Amino acid sequence: MYRTSLIALALTASACGSNPDGGGTDGAPVPADAVVPVDAARIDGSPVVVVDAAPRPDAIPGFACGAPIVLAPGDSFLGDTRNYNDTSSASCSTGSQTARDTIFQVTLPNEPTDLIARVLVDDEVTPTFDAVVSVQTSCADESSEVACSDFGFSEATEALALSGDAYISVDGTAQFGGSPDGTYQLDVRTRSIASELGACDPLGVASRCDTGLLCVAGQCQAESPSLACSLATTITSGSEVTAETHAYQTDFFQGSCAFKTSANAGEALFAFTLAEPSSIDATTDFADTSFDTVLYLRSACEGAELACADDIDAANSNFRSRLQAANLPAGDYVLVVDGASNAAPNGRVRLRLDVVAD
Repeated sequence: MYRTSLIALALTASACGSNPDGGGTDGAPVPADAVVPVDAARIDGSPVVVVDAAPRPDAIPGFACGAPIVLAPGDSFLGDTRNYNDTSSASCSTGSQTARDTIFQVTLPNEPTDLIARVLVDDEVTPTFDAVVSVQTSCADESSEVACSDFGFSEATEALALSGDAYISVDGTAQFGGSPDGTYQLDVRTRSIASELGACDPLGVASRCDTGLLCVAGQCQAESPSLACSLATTITSGSEVTAETHAYQTDFFQGSCAFKTSANAGEALFAFTLAEPSSIDATTDFADTSFDTVLYLRSACEGAELACADDIDAANSNFRSRLQAANLPAGDYVLVVDGASNAAPNGRVRLRLDVVAD
């Protein structure tokens, strides 16, 4: 998993409904415009917690399932895992088995609702806190985990179609050179689920379509690979485009060279046209690409795979992708950005395409 700070991802989360007026330092209210320094650093201009690493009694909320920190959708919480103990671990990170964590409880509506948890850490602190975030439906039962993320230093995860109580664990790891504990900001929000012909948010922020449906022009319609292809983003030579993939998307395609071809990940599709025989160079190697990508080229969306590229440099933990293909004939093509790991199968992607005539 690629170790980098995902500040751009967190900025997207803030723009998409995070509420900095929620819980503050260990649950205390913090004004939205407050800025509290930690070692002269800030978490992306947001208020951050003043470090208090003193031991705390087990009765303090967040220590265990019996006394979680209670949050409501829209809340933000500023915390420090150094104030807590190691009470849980996350399936997507073996390093979380020995790191301190904090337990949160969110009560969701009775109708199925998505729970989205984003953890932002301060990349100006060295070593940077390497966060891990997971969601369970039963706090004391780790087998009830329904979502988990360990890719960058900051993290985001989507737990789909939940109701009632859900439990979020903010954990840490030192597997990849970061600190297993430290300060963070947790943003919690929900996303409603629309049925067929129901109104939906094309960006998947406030709402999304139910299983088997795609949001087309603000309305949920029955999905298919051809419909997904019709929604592909156009990309031209020399340009960079961004998109987001989500846990609720159907996995239509697989890249033959992926680290895990079985990773259940939806795709971001990018269409382009070559006017003459050309070579292409495409990459997802940008700081705001927030998941483990595999990049492959198809002659058409449902056509044959022509080229595939997974990790740029796995030995040095760069799990983004760069694809090069030469002597392509004139015609229409589709670049597919897919997830290559069950631990980080979706998120934000930036893609650049360069074309040179042969």
